[in-house]
Amino acid sequence: MKWIYIQWILIQYRFFGHAWLCWKLPTLPKFSLYPILKTGGAKLGKQIHFNQGIFIDNTYGNSNSPNDFSNLEIQDDVYLGANVYLDLSNHILIGKSAVISNHCKILTHQSAGDRELHRITEKSEPVQIGAHAFLGTDSVILCGTKVKDGEIIPAKNVVRSSS
Repeated sequence: MKWIYIQWILIQYRFFGHAWLCWKLPTLPKFSLYPILKTGGAKLGKQIHFNQGIFIDNTYGNSNSPNDFSNLEIQDDVYLGANVYLDLSNHILIGKSAVISNHCKILTHQSAGDRELHRITEKSEPVQIGAHAFLGTDSVILCGTKVKDGEIIPAKNVVRSSS
């Protein structure tokens, strides 16, 4: 029955497009996330544990957007908690056996939109989470950050550069 559900979502994805899937993604059951993200171009290892409520943003809607999930790479044995937000304006690499706790945000860009401040603040850089790293609940990882292998980021922290 799960296979039929996944196929139904993929048919709708082909019909309604990538923007629809990004809108629908947080509501999909966790068993469906791996095959759907993989079909959409994400590079995924084995034994990835997804919780429900994965939010993926900035994969469509502007000229820099890939219109797929190709900027997402998750290696083997990774845990992604509930309501994790992934900004795929640039590449995100999550290393082997890393833990991304509930409500974490990984941002690969910053922008002020169409305002004058935009030309000063515009920035887009990849983010790398090392193998066996741990991001505590509600952590925010800003663009350009490289979290080292085995590093522990406590809950509610903002990491804004290589640590």
